[in-house]
Amino acid sequence: MNGWSYQRKPFYDFIKRCFDFFLSFILLITLSWFILLVAILVWSTSKGPTFYCHERIGKNGKPFKLIKFRTMKQDARSIKEQLTPEQYVEYLKDFKLVDDPRITKFGKILRKTSIDEIPQLINILVGHMSFIGPRPLIQEETLRFGEYREMLLKVKPGLTGQWAVNGRNSTTYKKRMELELYYVTHRNLGLDTAIFLKTIIVVFRTEDAA
Repeated sequence: MNGWSYQRKPFYDFIKRCFDFFLSFILLITLSWFILLVAILVWSTSKGPTFYCHERIGKNGKPFKLIKFRTMKQDARSIKEQLTPEQYVEYLKDFKLVDDPRITKFGKILRKTSIDEIPQLINILVGHMSFIGPRPLIQEETLRFGEYREMLLKVKPGLTGQWAVNGRNSTTYKKRMELELYYVTHRNLGLDTAIFLKTIIVVFRTEDAA
């Protein structure tokens, strides 16, 4: 990876924040009944909290709690203890598993349809995230970007983004990094609109959700 160059875009950032705030506000009100329904189903189908909050790294390296519907079984053991040695090696490679044994039956449906990510509308409303941006990463993942880490963290992570609509789980981690950095260095309202529309298509096809 080379040739990436970050540029400040104050007007673009202002327009994008206005869009994020008003759309997330409207969607949270409109989908409140559905959010309540899903919350009840999560609570009633498996033991544990309804929501799952996990620390991610946001803009300028500031950590925040990403909110999702809980899709995994409640287990106090460490990740390494819950997985087989082979599964743990796979997890360390890309920080995810193709067939994760920790996911509940209802959780698989939520992930396949991306419904588990609806609570992130709260993260967008308060300004931790944007609708469009790089995937929210844990600290260990940001370190993989090496000299480009600081550049990656110049923008807010997104609910969806360049990587999410271009192969997602079918791409290598290196390709994922290139896609994320491409977005950071080429972001504009036209690209955001294209990603937003493509996300709708991907969600309805339930492709690559995890």
